[in-house]
Amino acid sequence: MVHVPYKSTNLSIPDLVSGRVDLTIQVMQVLIPLVRSGKLKALAITSLKRSPVLPDLPTMAESGVDGYELVNWQGIVVPSGTPGRVVDKLYSEILAVLKTDEVRQRFSDQGSEVVGAGPKEFAAYIKLELKKWARVVAKIHLDTR
Repeated sequence: MVHVPYKSTNLSIPDLVSGRVDLTIQVMQVLIPLVRSGKLKALAITSLKRSPVLPDLPTMAESGVDGYELVNWQGIVVPSGTPGRVVDKLYSEILAVLKTDEVRQRFSDQGSEVVGAGPKEFAAYIKLELKKWARVVAKIHLDTR
């Protein structure tokens, strides 16, 4: 395989659909419409569990690549000096919106799962992710300068 770096997903997808490149790893939100229309064939999902949006799509582990996990996550952050009462209020209001059926359905339709972890849980998750990817960077001797 030859790695072809792209500046954005928007630039890589036309090359994939046209056959100029053989494969890509992208977020589901971008690929679902192309898979459903038959323009692309999905091979595996990079999370540890199957997606309810494409339930027949095996995981990388089910496809023979044990221990492979690459999950796209998103979160809302504020400057570190933001007062706790403001953080709590923002979290409360955002969580209320995320719990609505309409928002949950829109996320689900795009292949996303609403987690809604609190500020402390999210900070702990970010720390774990940084440690995980630091190990990967060190293992492959990636120059991050």
